[in-house]
Amino acid sequence: MVGGSTRTPIIRNRLRELFQKQPRVDMHPDLCVAMGASIQGGVIAGEKQTRTLIDITPHAFGTTSLDPYTFETKYHILIEKNSPLPISKSEVYYPLHSEQKQVSCKVYQGENEDYRENIELGKFSLDFSDSAKYEKAVICNFNLDLNGILTVTGTEKATGKKETVVIENSLSQNAVQLESAKNKIKEICGETDLIEEDSSIKLINEIESKFDTFSSDDRASAQELISDLKAAIDSNDAGEIETLTDALSDLKFYLESNV
Repeated sequence: MVGGSTRTPIIRNRLRELFQKQPRVDMHPDLCVAMGASIQGGVIAGEKQTRTLIDITPHAFGTTSLDPYTFETKYHILIEKNSPLPISKSEVYYPLHSEQKQVSCKVYQGENEDYRENIELGKFSLDFSDSAKYEKAVICNFNLDLNGILTVTGTEKATGKKETVVIENSLSQNAVQLESAKNKIKEICGETDLIEEDSSIKLINEIESKFDTFSSDDRASAQELISDLKAAIDSNDAGEIETLTDALSDLKFYLESNV
């Protein structure tokens, strides 16, 4: 959780409901934003940087084709996950037979080899021209820009005839997959509370590992909060976990600032 507004309880509650996970709050939200702004300011000012931040795609994107020998539908990834943006990738596809009059292109988001397990974002069809009867081939181009707009174009190689589909905000179109995952979890676990305390436990471990660097008073304050937080985790009290994790996160920031 990054940014001062993420301290607002309604935002954390909404994210918890949406993802069925306890949001991570072990990083101080305001400090993280300030550090990021400082680093970016240094980059703009021309300061030497040991690391450079670049935009990447969190998902893979591809299309399908029919295997001419097995007639099975295969999934082909054109843009790999974690590719730097902007990016453009192309592949050439051919019809199964010379009399084929049309080719269809479906655009998917995901890394699963089984295309049916990925998210279909859009599709288009391209009719072959009569003049391309003896040289039928389609160049399929995937272009993903910094704004998350995915433009997929199919171009008839012989004539330059094109068909295009534009997918807005392709980098966050995972609602279908998320809903499907939530339904599968509910089928297995029923309506059990699925909140995870991973971030709270991680925060506890980080502070406990630094006890030796704290003063006796600071150590006592940290131990008291940690004890209460562990009790809340054991009782699965989501509200208390959130409140105590916030308090412990603030204490961690204070202690690290005074080391």
